[in-house]
Amino acid sequence: MSGNTEPEYAPGSRAAIQAGCTCPVIDNRQGRGYMGIAGTYVYSGDCPLHGHYVVTPPHLSSKGNKE
Repeated sequence: MSGNTEPEYAPGSRAAIQAGCTCPVIDNRQGRGYMGIAGTYVYSGDCPLHGHYVVTPPHLSSKGNKE
């Protein structure tokens, strides 16, 4: 990916799935983007191609929990 902020293969696209993507296909409209919005995707946290794009909000992370 060489420092690029966009995935090499769009999550849910045919090319991404062939490369091992496990992100939602229907939610990502087969790589066109979530709800058809280009550049907006639903990622799977365990996806070998896109999992590193997943960010856990501090209030949901055990590190951010101060209780």
